[in-house]
Order: sequence, then structure tokens, then C-alpha cells
Amino acid sequence: MFPIGWNGPVGDLCAVDLRQVMSGAAAAAAGFNAAGLDEAAHQAFVDAALRQAAVEMGDKTNVIIFNGENHAEWETSVTFHIKAKGLGKVLTKARPTDAVEAGKWDDLNDQAFGKIGERIDPKYHEFLLDLTTAKEAMDKMKEIAEANDTNLLIRTRRCGQK
Repeated sequence: MFPIGWNGPVGDLCAVDLRQVMSGAAAAAAGFNAAGLDEAAHQAFVDAALRQAAVEMGDKTNVIIFNGENHAEWETSVTFHIKAKGLGKVLTKARPTDAVEAGKWDDLNDQAFGKIGERIDPKYHEFLLDLTTAKEAMDKMKEIAEANDTNLLIRTRRCGQK
């Protein structure tokens, strides 16, 4: 079950869009944050709610595949998925210098990197081949989307000038 404060049914979540689950988790987290939790406790609660949502949903979420034009939706969806799997810290924290902690981080990073690769159109896989971190992969997809947006703007202006 979800932590105290979750305001939603959990029995039939496999048919619910991940964004709806996140809305509920965010609302529950906001309630806890209003109760005076610090930032770290608030984030830990949100991460726990995300992981629980993935478990309750049997990992049957609406998967958004990056296609070069849907970066905003894709980034939100894949970030939620990575956090739900307990891998979110590799997107926000640098690799530790301690050998044991670095090994743990590397394992989490590899899993997150794989989740990203699963959620992009295969024609973009070549852009990930030389990258080593999940954060680099997320940044590269953003770079591709921005380049696509710029190219579309240039083509639109050229067509309008003829």
C-alpha cells in the first residue's frame, strides 16, 4: 500500500496513465511537505511513492518512446520511470569517489541508462554509443530535440520567404 496520505485506489492501477499516478503522488507529497518535512524527506517520500506506484501497477505504464519531436513528454515519463525504479540519483548526483559507493552508483547508472535506451526510437541509439552515464543520455536526447526544433524553425522561415 501507499504511505499514509495517499488519496487514491491501488487495486486497479494498471489501466491508469503514469501521469495520473504522479499527480496523486505529488499531491500526497505536497501534503506531507506542508506538514513540515525538509527537502530530503520530501524527496524520499516522493521517490517511495513512485516506486510503490510501479509495483502496484505491475510496471504496466504507458510508455512514451522518444521520437525526436516529443522530448518534453518523453523526459517527464522516463524520469518518473527511472525514479520509480529507485535509480533517480544517477540523474542528479555525481559518481562518488569511494570505490564501494562508486560501484553501487555504476550499477544504478547502467540500469538507468538501459531504461533510457529502451524508451527511445532505435534510430537514435547511435547517439548513445559513446556515452557512459544516464545523465549524458538524457542531455543528448534534449540536444537532439532542440536541434530538431531549430531545423523546423529554419525550414518554416525558408518556406515563408518564398
